[in-house]
Parts: sequence; C-alpha cells; structure tokens
Amino acid sequence: MKKISLFTLFLFSLTAYADQWYVLSYDQAKQAKEFLDKQSYVVSFCGCCDNDPKQLIEIKKVQIEKWKSSNKDENLYYIKIDGTNNTTNQPFSEGVDLAYIHVLNPDGLAFTVAGELSWEVDACVEPFPFDVKKEKKKNKRNKKLAHHRFLNSINENDATFLTKISSRFN
Repeated sequence: MKKISLFTLFLFSLTAYADQWYVLSYDQAKQAKEFLDKQSYVVSFCGCCDNDPKQLIEIKKVQIEKWKSSNKDENLYYIKIDGTNNTTNQPFSEGVDLAYIHVLNPDGLAFTVAGELSWEVDACVEPFPFDVKKEKKKNKRNKKLAHHRFLNSINENDATFLTKISSRFN
C-alpha cells in the first residue's frame, strides 16, 4: 500500500507544473484580464517544457472565457489572448496558463503574469531578458526572407512552365 501511495504522489508531482494558472476563479480571471489589458506584448514561454521557444505575442484582445467542466455547478474560467505571434507571424488565439505567460518590465526582464499578480507559481525559470525591438526586427527580416523565397519559387515555376509550353509550339 505504501508503494501505491508513493507512486501516486510521484505521478502528481510530475503533473504539478501543467496548467498551474490556466483554470481560474472569476475574481482571478478578472484580475488577470485587467492586468493584461494594460500590456501590448507578452512572451509565451514554458520554462518547464523541453524545446519550448520564447514567442512574442502582440495582444489585440484579452477575454475571460467560461471553463467547460464536467461539473455543471463549477464556475471556473480561463484567459484567452487574441493577437499575433510575432515570432511565427501567425495569428494567435489561445487560452493561456498565466504561469507561462510573461510580461515585460521597463528594465527589459520578463516576469510571469501569475508572479506579477502575487500568485504562488513555479515557472521553472528566473525572470529573463527579452528585447522586443530586437525580436520584432529579427521577425521582420525573417518575413522579408520568406517573401523573397516565395517570389523566387514562383519565378522558377513560371520559367519551367513557360519552357514546357514553348517547346510544344516549336
């Protein structure tokens, strides 16, 4: 019996990092929304996860969404951020765990939203430096390179197509 209890405790310790501050009470969600509404950007980064890159998210809208629980009497919520992932240049519309969403302080360090709200959190990482201007410049350059590659691929395809067509008329 002791082995089963230790095994169960071990399993719970493995999942302790997952979804620390995803599901919230309404008061917590309201507090988080009010805090995030004042932010232009956040950094999505799970310090506990393997190979999770830091991603700069430009916030367009912050929403409180109702958590769909199997218990109909529970009043639980989560925060959804709509915006643009400036790292991938893709739209971003996801519910977020506030233990892994970081806000940028004027000194250039990124801190977890949960920590800034004085909620107990283990983000598995100390506050880290993050330069928004440098990240945006890098992403702009990557976007230009992707556009250039796209144009080059069209030109190669057009040349191949035109060569095939012209050979039929000779």
